[in-house]
Amino acid sequence: LMHSPQSKRMFFLLTLILFLLPIHASHGADHAQRRDASELDKKRTERERQFLYRAVEDLTRAQEYVKDTMSGLGKQIDAIELLEPSRREKDLRDFLDWYQTYADWLKEQIGAYRADMIELRKEK
Repeated sequence: LMHSPQSKRMFFLLTLILFLLPIHASHGADHAQRRDASELDKKRTERERQFLYRAVEDLTRAQEYVKDTMSGLGKQIDAIELLEPSRREKDLRDFLDWYQTYADWLKEQIGAYRADMIELRKEK
């Protein structure tokens, strides 16, 4: 039965189908894995975007608070009378300097987070 050309072709065809069948099944699984990975990447990207957005909002609010505080400190320094101890003015100026350093740091952080947001948009 295996010696006829038709049965040899049939055997070859069945062998080929059986050989290729796992490839098609694994191709479907690979496609599903890629799709799942793509969904996970989208979710991760969205979480990162939300985190960066909230961080920038929080830092901006902190920066506004610092500016208001610095304005108040400046008014207190201007209101110091000549007869008051010089130590009070020095303390207020030191405090103002500290807030200025903090304001500069906040500005740098906001810039860094915004740069990360731009980079995240580019990845899409």
